[in-house]
Amino acid sequence: MKIHPLKAFIVPFTFALTVLGAALLLVNSADAASVGPTGYTNSFSTPPVAADWVTISRSGTASDTYDMDADVNAFFSLRNATNPPVLNTVDPPSANPQATWSSAGQYLQTRPIVNRYTGLIGKFVNNSGLDAAQISLSYLLTVTGTASAEDAGKGTRVFYSLTGQTNSWLSIASLDTLFSAPAVQTQSATLSLS
Repeated sequence: MKIHPLKAFIVPFTFALTVLGAALLLVNSADAASVGPTGYTNSFSTPPVAADWVTISRSGTASDTYDMDADVNAFFSLRNATNPPVLNTVDPPSANPQATWSSAGQYLQTRPIVNRYTGLIGKFVNNSGLDAAQISLSYLLTVTGTASAEDAGKGTRVFYSLTGQTNSWLSIASLDTLFSAPAVQTQSATLSLS
């Protein structure tokens, strides 16, 4: 999975996004991407810094039996996700248990291998000067090469948290995808915070 330019429009406070193969986190922290009055956009023309984007690998294998929602909530915490995406100069980068950033393609990617799944976490803080009633986000999801069928309830899943702590992650079901063939698709969702 490649994540091309991300646009997240967050009106007041901090937020985290986890994309598995991703996660979105809303947290009160200076160590997060700033979302101003016009939102947040990143072309990924430069490597993302760990203050904004981190990656984490869930140990295990792709054949493990588990409930994704329960596993993410038990495992994911910003305390155990501190590594920035791995820098890679090729397009596409090879499979890696950590999320990668391609300097040639200028995108973030999860391509899990020898693990249960790979998490890519974007951390955002609201600096718009307004209270947030909702958050809108969109990104271009690209699946290339030889894709294989993904198990139901797995695939690319997106979660968000307002704290980044374990047992605080909520699934954004409208962004869940299961691909068994190459595809390019814009993913978008609007979350109500009231």
